[in-house]
Order: sequence, then C-alpha cells, then structure tokens
Amino acid sequence: MTMEHEQLLFCSWQAFDPTTWAVLEDLKGKKRFSASVLAPPKVKVGRIYSPTGYLSPDLIDSSGVELHLVPLIDDNAPPNGFKPDPLASALKGLRPDCVWIHGEPTDGLTRQILKHFYFRRSVKIACFLAENLWVRPPLMQRIKARILCLRIDALLACGSASSESAYNAFMPRSVHSHTMFMPNMDPRAANVGNFRIPRQAGEFWLGFVGKISPEKGWQVLINSLCRLPGNFKAVFAGDGPDVPMLNQEVKSRRLAGRVVYVGPMAPPDIRALYQQVDAVVVPSLTTPRWMEQFGRVIAEAMAAGRPVVGSRSGAIPEVIDAAGLLVTEGDDKALADALRNLQEDEALRERLGTAARKRFEQEFAVEAYARRLETILLKDKRRH
Repeated sequence: MTMEHEQLLFCSWQAFDPTTWAVLEDLKGKKRFSASVLAPPKVKVGRIYSPTGYLSPDLIDSSGVELHLVPLIDDNAPPNGFKPDPLASALKGLRPDCVWIHGEPTDGLTRQILKHFYFRRSVKIACFLAENLWVRPPLMQRIKARILCLRIDALLACGSASSESAYNAFMPRSVHSHTMFMPNMDPRAANVGNFRIPRQAGEFWLGFVGKISPEKGWQVLINSLCRLPGNFKAVFAGDGPDVPMLNQEVKSRRLAGRVVYVGPMAPPDIRALYQQVDAVVVPSLTTPRWMEQFGRVIAEAMAAGRPVVGSRSGAIPEVIDAAGLLVTEGDDKALADALRNLQEDEALRERLGTAARKRFEQEFAVEAYARRLETILLKDKRRH
C-alpha cells in the first residue's frame, strides 16, 4: 500500500539558510512530505550566515520543491512580510495539509499566513518562537494578537522561557508549545578551515565566539582570565561595537600574550576553532531588553565535543543541561573557578565532551529537529 504524501507549505524569509533548508530536505527525504516554499528571492544577512551576505536560492538545492519567490514589503525589514498581491497570487493554488512558519508569531509574514488559513481549519500550522522577552501590548492589540494566534496549532519554541514569555504577553495558553532547540549542521560533515591557534605545551585555550557587545559578557571572561594563571589563554572570534574596548582591555591589562582576537570568521574557520580549544565560554548577561534566546554557539561547540561553560542567562541552562558547567552571570570569580576546575580535571573534560556530543545528536542536529517537527505536524492533525 502506497503512503500518501502530506503537502507541506514552508514559509520564511530565512528559508534559504542552509541549516533550515536541511531540515526541509530531511522531511522530504522521509517520503512523508511534498513541499512548497514561500520565500523572498534575496535577503541580506550577516556573513556568518552566508558567505555572500545574502540568502538566496543559489545557496541550496531546490529540486523537488515547488518554489514561490515573493518580494518583501521592505527589504530592510524582512519580518514585515511579503507584498500582498504577489503573496495572494502565490497562495492561490496551494492546498497544504500542514504549514511550517519559520518566523515569530507577531511578524508580518506570520500574520499574513495565519489570516489566509484562519478558516481552513483542516490545515495544521506550526510556528517558530525564539523571542523570550515579549512586551505585553496594549489591550486592543493584545486581543487582536490572541485571536489571530488561536489559529496556531503548535509553537516551536527555542526554550521554555520563550513560550512562557509569549503566554504572559499575548499568546493563548490553549496553543501548545514544544521546546524545539534550533537545528544545527553537524561540523563533522562540513568543511573545516585552516585557522590555527598558536598553542604551546601546557596551555589551556578558551573559545569565545559571537558578538563583541556588552550583553554577550566578553568583559566577564577578560576579568576571569586576570584571575587565572598565564597558561590560560583565549581566542575571541566575532565583531561588534565593543571591539575597540576589547582591544584596549587586552592592552591595558597586559593580556596581549594571552588573548587572540581574530575578528569575524567564516563557518569553516569557526569549526576549526572549536576543534582546537579546550573549552568554549558563553558568559551572556541579561539586560532589560535582551536575554539569551538559545545560544547557537553552545550547540556548535557541543557538536565538536567541546565542554561548554555558560552563565545562567536566559535559555543557556536549558540548552547546556548536564553537558556543561553553569555559573552565575556576571560572576567572574565563579567563572574562573569553573575554568580552573575544568583544566585540572581531565576526566571531567572528557566526560563533558562526550556528553556534549551526545546531546548535540539528540537535541540540536538537523535530523533531531526534523524528526520532532514531523511528529508535531502529523500528530492529531485536524481533518475535514
């Protein structure tokens, strides 16, 4: 007996991100879904997400997919959604069984799709959720948001803080949330760059990868290094507004021989960095307007089997779980103590590295994300 394909509609301005597209390919590869995609023809992103600085169809293999390229309302604000007339034309002939929206519930794109399918109750809709500091809108806006969000069948939340914040702000609690950590490509199946750390015998190297900005806690790591012996060294990879301050701190605190700043790096070189450091540090700090939503660096480090030391900020404890070490955010002494413990205990490093790789495979890999998404899309799907 031949199994019928479910018709899946995937909608996102980030559709051509290779990792996200890999999830779609995995769903198609299971022969359970035929896919249609709504996406803009080109959208500007950081070079860490694309070597060209843009997401476009040339980054992926769209064979076997019904691709609809729809222009954005504003190229500088992709979440605002698609131009209405081209979108209506693209949606006109589509009859999906399931819809996967990779965009926040309040994005213009999400609202467009929810409105279109609001009275087609047989279509199951799953919506991405990453923001974890939702602001409670004024009463009328909140009522409108709640009514529209009632059309969402499943939230794909990056962490429990994201869903709880949305529920408190506007999301009806009848909309079920599933914790779905962000999918990540396995570096073992990807190219590794030529970057090399200038390691000497007896050194213990730490990796910091991400935006060089106050909320990412780079200053905490610098302060911790000053508490540690000279064989503790760190490589900082990334860009951001605090780069001049980082360089000044390195100079004024005489860390020039212990801190290497390499700037923004292409993914292959970042993968090379992960393979060479002894541990990865994610010392994020909660601010009134920001709290760590997921921390992709954690998943990337775990994929490489590296121990992770993170702060108890936002989703970090939930993402690390028992596969790393946690310290109070902003506490440079606690961070230094954790790093010293990690350096002195080889068995601990090996145990955490093994646990990290296992956690990646179970929670963060593309295949793991696709497997959970498939279950959500097919379970209890409404029928006519």
